[in-house]
Amino acid sequence: MPAPSDPTKWFDHAKLRAWREEAGLRREEVCFRAAPLSYPYLSNIEDGRQTPSVELAYRLAELYGKDPAELFRTPNGQVTEAAG
Repeated sequence: MPAPSDPTKWFDHAKLRAWREEAGLRREEVCFRAAPLSYPYLSNIEDGRQTPSVELAYRLAELYGKDPAELFRTPNGQVTEAAG
């Protein structure tokens, strides 16, 4: 089990996608607004194939008007150190 001190191990990919869909934004729009961000990279992040840096995760959360700490929760619901 990964240590909670590494927030990228507990990144919630599905939540990031849900936030984008809730905001009514297409991936292309997000890439433009969160530049520099490529469409393939955002796609890989949302699909769970890659994990963003903490900095990018925070930028995306801000874009959606959400609390970035929500993207870094361990399976038992704790916010990881870097996110909290």
